[in-house]
Amino acid sequence: MVTRKLVLVVVFAVSGCQCGERVVGSGGQLLVEPSAIDFGTLRPGQRESRELVGTVSGRSQVTITSVSIEQAAHRPFATSMFPRTVNPGDEVRFFVEYAPQASVLEDRGVLVLETDASSGAVRIPLSGRMAEACSPRTACFVLEGVTPECGTQADGCGGSVTCGSCASGARCVSARCVPLPVDAGVRVDAGVVIDAGVVVDAGVCVATSCTATGSTCGTIADGCGGTLNCGTCAGGSSCQQNRCVCAGGTTEACGDGLDNNCDGNVDCADPQCSGLMACAQPMCTLTTPEVQVTRAPGNAYGAFLLSIPTGWAVFTHEDSNGTSSMRYSLSRLTPQLAPVGASTAVTNTGVAHRPYAAWNGTEFGLAWSDTTNWMQSNDVLFTRVSATGQRMLATDLPISAQPGLAFPSAIGWNGVAREFGVLWADDRTGSNTDRSLYFRRVDAMGQLSGAEVRLTPSPAGVTTDYGDLTWGGTNWGIVATQFRQGAPFMLFNRLSSVGAPEVADVQLNTVGSNAFQPRIGSSPTHYAAVFQEYAPGNPSQSDIVLSRLDKSGPANAIRIPVTSSHSATNASVIWAGSKWLVAFEDGRSGVRRVYLARFAADGTRLGGDELVSCLPTSAGFPHLAFDGTTVGVTFISTIAGLPQAFVKTFAP
Repeated sequence: MVTRKLVLVVVFAVSGCQCGERVVGSGGQLLVEPSAIDFGTLRPGQRESRELVGTVSGRSQVTITSVSIEQAAHRPFATSMFPRTVNPGDEVRFFVEYAPQASVLEDRGVLVLETDASSGAVRIPLSGRMAEACSPRTACFVLEGVTPECGTQADGCGGSVTCGSCASGARCVSARCVPLPVDAGVRVDAGVVIDAGVVVDAGVCVATSCTATGSTCGTIADGCGGTLNCGTCAGGSSCQQNRCVCAGGTTEACGDGLDNNCDGNVDCADPQCSGLMACAQPMCTLTTPEVQVTRAPGNAYGAFLLSIPTGWAVFTHEDSNGTSSMRYSLSRLTPQLAPVGASTAVTNTGVAHRPYAAWNGTEFGLAWSDTTNWMQSNDVLFTRVSATGQRMLATDLPISAQPGLAFPSAIGWNGVAREFGVLWADDRTGSNTDRSLYFRRVDAMGQLSGAEVRLTPSPAGVTTDYGDLTWGGTNWGIVATQFRQGAPFMLFNRLSSVGAPEVADVQLNTVGSNAFQPRIGSSPTHYAAVFQEYAPGNPSQSDIVLSRLDKSGPANAIRIPVTSSHSATNASVIWAGSKWLVAFEDGRSGVRRVYLARFAADGTRLGGDELVSCLPTSAGFPHLAFDGTTVGVTFISTIAGLPQAFVKTFAP
């Protein structure tokens, strides 16, 4: 099986980089970035992972024939890279991990990627050091004159000190045990650990707090039928959306929905935002403001948008502190895109990749590729998350039960049967020649329902880690990239509610063209799939294609070109009540931006392309959602050299 990417994350190209040692063979050139890795200073017991990106330029593929690390006998370095063939224009992403040992003060090694190129191997120097001995603190210190009752504190040496735990029926808030109201609102399952080791009983309502929601003034609902008084603002500041602003502030924070400098102008209306926000960009068609969801020093690698009754939910694939320690975070927004509380981490830090989410009417279902054991295998996991961001399963549910490399998944919600459907690719042989596509159901309580369904029989074809699915009302629509006869095909199928294929695979790409990055949407009568398709014989030119397919009977695929710029990638599609909307990334102007195209129900184009991302920097990886009246879109754009997640809304 040929894999186009190991892990899908967003990284914006840095011009002028010196990328690894270059290997040239038969017109192909393998580039690896960064060219060297220094893990810095770690303490014994700590682990650090760094991501590398390999690409092939030129006209010929390059095969990585073996992967090894030249290092000392205690083997402090490890990698997730394995032999594979990389096609021109493709990229592979992998990790190198460093774990120092107490007996060695400094480690050096070389990651060696042997290839079939005539010039030899790519060699990446590795280095790291062990920190000097540290004496950790063993007792919690007093906070503002009050001895803490619960929670944890840093021990000064990279670890933590436990300050105690609360009894059943209470939770830890700002180091104090606070009683939980009962039978007043949102319920969680029995046995769920919510904070500092507290196990919640069945039927307990978990109230929020001013701190948890980021509120510093005014009153808010506690989520359990009561209200919380978050205080008043000091002189010179005012309470806006439960936050004190303008206490001597002179700078407008463009995009947060607040008048930060108290000049009467909010966001785009403030002269300080000129040149940064959508309203100051006359070239931009959709001029509503872009609201920044993530912040430096972290990096956002992708954002997934969902409509919920209280507004919008943004699930962000990010490292929150710039350390490449990946997690999946939830940010809640009002319909006007004002933040609701603070961002919440909903997966384990450091191990979540390519996550997807689905809303079932009251809570979220999450599925992601977990790399805790990435040296041996990856697993696809599932969990439930409440509307306010609380994990509702005591233990993550394994979807891929067999050993192997289970690659990123897609998830959808069947409201008729009240169960989730999960789609993923799984290489259970470790040979990279049998990465098959699987489907499995999970009920609303987070339990597996029925057996897994293998959708690609061996050895007929092998899927990549690109696939998507959606529930269409009576069946599932799925679309996935699958390698057949050595070339990537874009294939569609319909599955019954239990995962049985209803039609033969429908090829959506043209003969001789390579197709990747599929997404799928659903209208009352049709599915629509979008994907990027490369021109035959030219792996550097790609355009977006929309394909409309019937939900019953023959699929009757209708092919609709979306772009002709030869520089478009990463599309998203939704049904917006009466029309199809397609958002995509395009470099037609020399800077990659996000554009939108509208199509009637029958596929007829409605007007020209519209520019969605109005920030002056590059933007890409859009994802669309629709709440019945308003369209929302998330995308990634660079701010001060770091990729960050943004969201904006507009009329369909």
